[in-house]
Amino acid sequence: MSRRQQPGRGIIGGAPTAVSPTSAAPSSDPRNDAGARRQKATFFKTGTVVDVCGGGPCVITP
Repeated sequence: MSRRQQPGRGIIGGAPTAVSPTSAAPSSDPRNDAGARRQKATFFKTGTVVDVCGGGPCVITP
């Protein structure tokens, strides 16, 4: 099946995308991280956003 553009519909066709074998829903990995849960809990309790990544970029390992 070829990929082609249809007006108002975006690109159709092509290979389907696969789900990550490490997680049923990879988008939930960051939300389920212990640091992320701690950050959310602090925010909901105090309104303060705390840095749970030590000043660097947050990296989540599924």
